[in-house]
Amino acid sequence: MDPTVLRQLLLGVVPPVVGGAVLVLVLWWVGRRRGSVGRGGAGRGAAGFHATSSGLRGTFIVALCAAVGVVAMHALLFGQPRIPPTSAFDWLPISALVLLVAGVLTELVRPGPVRRVVTMVVIAALLVGAGWLSARNLIANSWTAGRVLAELGGFVCLGTGFALAVTRLGSRPGPIALACVTVALGVASQASILFFFSLKLGQFVGIFAAFAGGAFAASLVLRSVALPRSLLLAAGAATAVAVFQALHFGDAARPHLTALGVALVPWVLLAGLTGFRHWRESRAARRG
Repeated sequence: MDPTVLRQLLLGVVPPVVGGAVLVLVLWWVGRRRGSVGRGGAGRGAAGFHATSSGLRGTFIVALCAAVGVVAMHALLFGQPRIPPTSAFDWLPISALVLLVAGVLTELVRPGPVRRVVTMVVIAALLVGAGWLSARNLIANSWTAGRVLAELGGFVCLGTGFALAVTRLGSRPGPIALACVTVALGVASQASILFFFSLKLGQFVGIFAAFAGGAFAASLVLRSVALPRSLLLAAGAATAVAVFQALHFGDAARPHLTALGVALVPWVLLAGLTGFRHWRESRAARRG
């Protein structure tokens, strides 16, 4: 392999892997300290502590660190983000930051059906804007009104579903959930490179996949830590935007079919994970 390409790949993988592992370590340490204080100083192991133990304040701090990480990785791999953007790709880091802010804001809504609806509506609305900004030259020069509705409508539906499925996959603490998130984002990254032939977009998605991979590696030791919901939501939605760009600016033989396959991966993983958990619970009940 060309040393320059290898160096570029390592730059896109190593820092986010380390960042994901460090974040999990910090979340575990904060949760452990809170548990100790709450029990009169009695020490307690990692069991039972996860991202929500850090509270809303912790969510804001994690989101701020993630925002800095996105900007820093973009500058490291592709150069300083252009303000104002001059291409579809230039909108990707901005879209990721906006989606991250939106994910944090949805945390202010009480958990339940209302928050699920608000989250879905907010993400769908932001994906409409991100899709339009990504394809605005195509929309202005070659797409008919019907194709605009079909392309953006399909993207918003599949992209929102992808983001929500990734969030659901990582909702429980532990290495299995983080492994599934890593696979879902990793498939999107590799599809962008191997099927859409876009190394640049594949590397952008690879930042999130590597981050989740680092978190997964750390969770093998600190088993009851999970990534914050807002982080998962933003990573899933930003990945969907990158795949949408790869679909229209890449060189896949069957771009829409490939994009559909990528969008279905987290749902397949979620179905398998849910089935496995039901099987394990029913097996435990029969033994009990």
